[in-house]
Amino acid sequence: MWCAAGRRYGLDPDPLVAARGGVATVLAPAEVGRALADVLAGLAAAEEGEVWPDGGVALVPPGGALLPDLTVLDNLALGLTARSAADRRARVEVAARLLQVDGALDWHPDRLSAPQQLRAGMARALAAEPGLVVVEDRTGAPPCGPVVAAAADRVAVLVVTDDLSRVRPVLDRQWTAVELGPHRHRHRHRHRRTGGGG
Repeated sequence: MWCAAGRRYGLDPDPLVAARGGVATVLAPAEVGRALADVLAGLAAAEEGEVWPDGGVALVPPGGALLPDLTVLDNLALGLTARSAADRRARVEVAARLLQVDGALDWHPDRLSAPQQLRAGMARALAAEPGLVVVEDRTGAPPCGPVVAAAADRVAVLVVTDDLSRVRPVLDRQWTAVELGPHRHRHRHRHRRTGGGG
């Protein structure tokens, strides 16, 4: 259970399970989906319940959210600072090749098209080798279907979207965010998270 705009939300059905090789999708209005993605990525606490990712979580915001002052290579290497330079480069090159942005590693994001920026955002997530990638898909951003299809056989993927038609070709299982009532201020359960993220 999580909160957005002063309301509590849960999932139908519950619990949500995402597995490697499949694409789980949660249908939710943009603000509600963003709050859920933050909880799943460990950026916010759950109102109730626990998140148990197997191997850490990486988040791909709408459009990829690349940092404009960094090259694509440096964007993809974010979160890998504890690795050796050779290991960072190897991980980035594999992920960039998979997502077809390997020819743009020395470019800055403004030289990439919107779909390429999303591909680079997914490559950054995969370079961290998480157990789960949470993709925020929003109307107005490039559709995430092709990017998700490229990654799904390597990692569990959860797409949080406000429009199922944008992900229907890759959709495996679906959940819906349901409103449970107003937010009640009370002691929260501890939010448990394992692993690192991208």
